[in-house]
Amino acid sequence: MESLSLNFLANRELLRIIFISLIIFGILYLLTMPFKNKRFIIILTAIYAFLTFYDLGSSKSPETFYEVTKNNSHVIIELNDENRSFDKIYAFSLEGEPVNSDYRYQIYFRDIVIEASNDLKNWAYLTTLDDEEWGKWCVKELPVSYDFRYIRLTFPHNYGVINEIAFYDSENRYFLNTSIYEADDETYNPQNLIDERDCILADFDYQNETYFDEIYHVRNAYEIANNLPLYTAVHPLLGTRLIALGIKIFGMNPFGYRFFGALTSVIMVPLFYLLIYFLFHEAKWAKIGALLFSLDFMHYTTGRIATLEPFSLLFILLMYLFMICFMHLNYLKKLKKALIFLGLSGLSMALAWATKWTGIYASIGLAICFFFKLYQVLKNTKDKQKVKKTIIVLLFCIIFFVILPLIVYVLVFQGIYIYDTLPHNIIEAIKQVIDYTEYMFTYHSGLESTHPYSSKWYMWLLDIRPIWYYVNRLGDNIQTISCFNNPAISLMGLFAVIYTLIKTIKKTDKQNIIIVAAYFSSLIPWIFISRTTFSYHYYPCIPFLILAIIYFFYRNKKERLLKIFLVLSIILFIAFLPAIGGFMTKQFYVSHIIRFLPSWYFG
Repeated sequence: MESLSLNFLANRELLRIIFISLIIFGILYLLTMPFKNKRFIIILTAIYAFLTFYDLGSSKSPETFYEVTKNNSHVIIELNDENRSFDKIYAFSLEGEPVNSDYRYQIYFRDIVIEASNDLKNWAYLTTLDDEEWGKWCVKELPVSYDFRYIRLTFPHNYGVINEIAFYDSENRYFLNTSIYEADDETYNPQNLIDERDCILADFDYQNETYFDEIYHVRNAYEIANNLPLYTAVHPLLGTRLIALGIKIFGMNPFGYRFFGALTSVIMVPLFYLLIYFLFHEAKWAKIGALLFSLDFMHYTTGRIATLEPFSLLFILLMYLFMICFMHLNYLKKLKKALIFLGLSGLSMALAWATKWTGIYASIGLAICFFFKLYQVLKNTKDKQKVKKTIIVLLFCIIFFVILPLIVYVLVFQGIYIYDTLPHNIIEAIKQVIDYTEYMFTYHSGLESTHPYSSKWYMWLLDIRPIWYYVNRLGDNIQTISCFNNPAISLMGLFAVIYTLIKTIKKTDKQNIIIVAAYFSSLIPWIFISRTTFSYHYYPCIPFLILAIIYFFYRNKKERLLKIFLVLSIILFIAFLPAIGGFMTKQFYVSHIIRFLPSWYFG
């Protein structure tokens, strides 16, 4: 099946995915027969969950580690097979514990010299482990095949970490059996170097190691999960805490650190359905919107990598969902209920702020929606208590939209070693957070590094430059992951946003003001930001781009165009699935068939 799917459909997994998706559809269709109104979103969410978690990441990865505490210490490994030939050395490094003053963070291999011998007297130099990539496999290909009984690892510094090391015979495709012969530094168990052989694969991919910005976010999460000093973090820490929770539950492996991001991505599908339903009051448009959201490339790709974007967008959607519920009410008549929705919106906004600063950008649109509602109510009522009740609402908002977000923002840093010591009181805690926030601002405002796949805000509107996350080439086949939008949704969405903006200028209603405020509050700040930017920064705009599409078709009953657009979106999602999901495909396919623009590059 895999060979047929790869050679005829340019996606090794597509036939299996379609087959399992049809089974899921059939089973859930039968089980949801009594729930016709809910059947669609249950089935869509289940299939999307399957696609998101399919080949998400391995649940096995080397976790135990060996580190040294003194200079020029060594470990000798004995090869126990009769045939001891090997031509590759595999090694994996995460992070150890800071046990000396020379280096605060115990990471990377740090110039570890590897030598070999048959008599423990005469040693031949093989290679040096000096790679500095966190949570990635290092493979050293040797110039010839060697046959030695003993391997010596010499650590020149009193820092350096190895989680696992193995010796591979490429001809027989076999990892040699090993044991620890000698170690002159046993502060940490030397056996940890070779105790997780079942985690080693000769051919590994994104499912077995970190890729792109995971080396930063997952490292922070690992440090939080293990109470280690925090490596430089440049975002608030709520999302990182959620990644850390996945590590605590499932272990320090790709499935563990990607789990909650993937789950969040899945949860947003029915959540977006509810948001559209509350905004347009028709299940038809809610179904179409949820389907489009699940067909967007960026939503899919971003849910499968352990970064902060899914968590940030979840809270942004929640804060707008509750604000929409508030806007449906006349707070002068239903004050308590209105305050509940405002409180939930404010809490969601607080969580968004504590995840990523894009939540602050989105809050500008939220404020526009709130004051628009106040203006509408006050303009159209003669209630004698309108001033009193409005003051109550405003005071309530100060608590939930100003004070609460600041409190949550401070609390999310607590218990984490962002500096060498934890704060002793609330004053110290606030000071640490202020200092660290200043550092984060300085970092982002001064980030001017060049990147071959960076893009400006105006390029996002037309899908001009995807960001390339990952590649693994195997002859004529390739695994690649790029992050950008479904072209059909991008182009139709841009037209729909312009249409919605024009409608808002001519006559403002509740629906178009929410769409315009939410979309542009997440986009406009990037116009004035000079730092290096990427296509994924457009992600918070995508749900509201889709809302604009729904608004266009809602106002203009163009059923034939809608059907063509939906079919095209589905076809493009299937066609680009290997390029956004990392599934094995043909090099020719990604280089020529789906490369619509010269600025697109998939490997």
